[in-house]
Amino acid sequence: ALQKIEADRGEPTGNKAQVEIPAELKLYKDKKRFIAIQIAEWRKHRYEIPHDFSELASMMQRAEFTILPTPGPDYILYGVGLKADDELTHYDEKTSKSIPLFRDETEIEAETGRLDTSLKELETKARELRNDLARVKQGDRAARSETLRQIAEAQKSVKSIKTRRDLIGSYYKSKEHRQMMVSEYQKLAELSSNFDGQVYDLSDPASRKKFKMQLLSALRPPARVRLEEIAKAYREKFDRLLPVTSLVRTKEYQWLLGESGNPNAIRIDVPPHTTGLAFDIYTFYMNAAEQQFLMDEIARLEREGRVEALRENRHHIHVFAFADATPPDERLIKQSLTMKTTDANSKQE
Repeated sequence: ALQKIEADRGEPTGNKAQVEIPAELKLYKDKKRFIAIQIAEWRKHRYEIPHDFSELASMMQRAEFTILPTPGPDYILYGVGLKADDELTHYDEKTSKSIPLFRDETEIEAETGRLDTSLKELETKARELRNDLARVKQGDRAARSETLRQIAEAQKSVKSIKTRRDLIGSYYKSKEHRQMMVSEYQKLAELSSNFDGQVYDLSDPASRKKFKMQLLSALRPPARVRLEEIAKAYREKFDRLLPVTSLVRTKEYQWLLGESGNPNAIRIDVPPHTTGLAFDIYTFYMNAAEQQFLMDEIARLEREGRVEALRENRHHIHVFAFADATPPDERLIKQSLTMKTTDANSKQE
């Protein structure tokens, strides 16, 4: 399936292909309207927004989402959740900080002790390097440059460890907070013991990352219906599975994508992907005929009032499914136009 998706088409693909973008997939005159429509749909249904993976796990247990298999009959999840890290965390929305979760009090104390030990070792190393620097001959630029590099690296590590230590100390200092954080870990542990037929070992970093990627491989049922409809039409036309790169996101993961340089991952109170109604289709390997077919199909769905969509700049088509297959009321859209984003001139999601 992947070989078919990535196969050389022998002609321009992605954004190099010459296509006619339907009006439905272009920018509005009011550039905030695209986001406002999606926020208005959330206002209409008031879906809970998962701030972090613990909240997403709770919503999974309540069957608010359905897990998408990889591959499905007509689509394949192509790198979904790939930028998730390997640590379980609690997301504090007020400070936009991710705080590590621990299994119990013993694990908290062990991590604090490990950080203190590492900090002492690095501070000692930094002092020794500064002494080494003082002994470097005046004309030995190479040795001086290398020692300065090592000092900078040690100082960076010291800063990182202090930040983590202080973060843990501030969030675990009260008994109430400790109990809340341990409870969140236990919620994830319960789900990981049998999640969609798989067992994930939360003591193993690689397994934790896979678990988080699996949590991100889900949609609300109405969005899954639209995805399967589009994917089936594409597969029947071109005999290829439809590559899908993003499904549900937590607010924490949305923030991470923004920090890692994804220009499409804007920061607003209700990012579209956090509703579980949005998915992204990857067009990088598609020729003009494939892209044109997809855009025309999605434009038809938008004209029918079933979705809101945009052809993005970075080889993606963003599709947002309306939960009841009807767009939100214009009154809600106008109210949503007043919500702030970090990029008021962007129609990217």
